Amino acid sequence: MIMLASLRAHPRRGVSSADAVNEKLRARDLFERVVKEIQITDGDEKQRTVRGLGDDIDLWVELARLWEGDSLEKTARAFKEALRINKDKSCEGDDPRLLNNLAALRHLEGDATEARRLYEDAITSAAKGGEELSTSILYNLARCYEDLREATMAKEAYDKLLARHPEYIDGELTFLFSAPEMTCFVR
Repeated sequence: MIMLASLRAHPRRGVSSADAVNEKLRARDLFERVVKEIQITDGDEKQRTVRGLGDDIDLWVELARLWEGDSLEKTARAFKEALRINKDKSCEGDDPRLLNNLAALRHLEGDATEARRLYEDAITSAAKGGEELSTSILYNLARCYEDLREATMAKEAYDKLLARHPEYIDGELTFLFSAPEMTCFVR
């Protein structure tokens, strides 16, 4: 069922846009059924079954992407579950992509304070990884500082971003023309 859901989740050649939307909805339904099957509620504690499928980070990330644009709550719930699994499995720390994506959701929901905390955690985690990832997170963090009316912090973040990438036109223009919907999800 997971493989079928995953196949339906990704657009294929020759599929009309209307059929692609229907496939996305079917994929979401299949993933939701899988989630219900692998989670057995025992009081407040959730137990994982079915050979550890409930602890598959990719399952939760794919489910989050399927809910993007339709339900911030369900998207956030899936990313939180992916982050929880990552924390349980990884001794290297949190995945900065997951932190950034959760921060972006909080930011879109209007909780800039929580978004800031998550972006800052993400940028710290990303320092170990690639610069490309840090660039997107730094941009999002600068946008968050703007929304929190922390102009000095926002300017410092944009300056840092432009020092690394002078060609990064969004970093230059965004500070001049603020638009909250420009928050970047990291794939």
